Amino acid sequence: MKLDRLLAALVAALGLVALILLTLTSASAVTALSDNNRALAAPVFTGNAPADFAVTGTITVADPGGVGDVGVPISAPLGTVSGWDVSAVYFAYDHDTDTMYCGIDCYGICGDADGDGDPNGTSPWVAALGGLDQPDWNNTESVALLIDTDNDYVDLTTGDFDVAVGKQSGGTDISSFGAYQFSGSPTAPASGFGAALTNTTNLFATPNATAPDLEFSIADFSTLPGFSFTPGNAFTFKILLFLGSLEDDGIGEDYVPGQSGAVTVTIIMPPTAVELLYFRVEGVQGQQVRLAWATAVEIDNFGFNLYRAPVHDFAQAEWVHFEPAAPLNQSGATYAHADLAPSNSTWWYWLADVDTQGKETLSASVSTPVEMNTALPYRLYLPCVIKER
Repeated sequence: MKLDRLLAALVAALGLVALILLTLTSASAVTALSDNNRALAAPVFTGNAPADFAVTGTITVADPGGVGDVGVPISAPLGTVSGWDVSAVYFAYDHDTDTMYCGIDCYGICGDADGDGDPNGTSPWVAALGGLDQPDWNNTESVALLIDTDNDYVDLTTGDFDVAVGKQSGGTDISSFGAYQFSGSPTAPASGFGAALTNTTNLFATPNATAPDLEFSIADFSTLPGFSFTPGNAFTFKILLFLGSLEDDGIGEDYVPGQSGAVTVTIIMPPTAVELLYFRVEGVQGQQVRLAWATAVEIDNFGFNLYRAPVHDFAQAEWVHFEPAAPLNQSGATYAHADLAPSNSTWWYWLADVDTQGKETLSASVSTPVEMNTALPYRLYLPCVIKER
């Protein structure tokens, strides 16, 4: 049981979903966003990307062109917005499972080329132009998330993208959505898909009226060709997103951030939930051991578990107390607990913080001798000093 707790604590120290920073390689203007809070949970897909990715640690890449940057013919009904028109792209990375979660939010239904609310049918005005809005992303309808894993892409003459995730232009429908090697040009991403990769890509659903956005996960993300990082470490890659078709005569395509641009995404490890100033024994009176600790920062902290053992071995420790986090504690707090030791011996104590998702992280340990009914001086050992001020 104690080993399970220790493993859980080590996993929690890595964090679930990493923080992500982004920069831009393009003349277009894209705001760089980051989240300084602890990432807590991977998104749960429902087909509504803005809501599903409203979790700590998500990065949002907004399309600098905004609504209406995908052109439609003059014969289109007033106010028509194509389902190729992207509002934003979302990323959240899970270090524990090496999974990248992605969401594409369109202003309408993603893939509804003519913007009529039916992604599987062609409007009369498109048909009159000789165009098609294919069902299920058939034939040349395409989505391509290009990934530059070795970060060598600069522009159309320098560097290239290594991976394409999505559905290529061709005779297949959305069931061919997956991860592929990429060897084409970013100006025509739908035709540059190569051999299929072994990375599993789980597409939540074909976009529809109730689930209008594209949401998917990429398993074993660190194994995509060109990457050299291991999960639990920071890494960087570049992306370009394309949505469009060759058959929807007169309707444009969308490129995020632009046809020859790229967004650089840097994933870093999240901060731990608690920055500990000290954990110590403040006094011993008979069997009673007074423990005290203080924090400088607490992020999404639920409270603290205290454990005790007669030896310096956490696997033999037993839980003795839970201390709730102080209210309004993001700037830190002080805590104390009086424990009644079972017998005279040297007792070891461990402090572990528990975040609001139930993840536990070991923070520090101390020991003290206890003798029945006698006030004794105590010895203090700090094998893990988190921070001193």
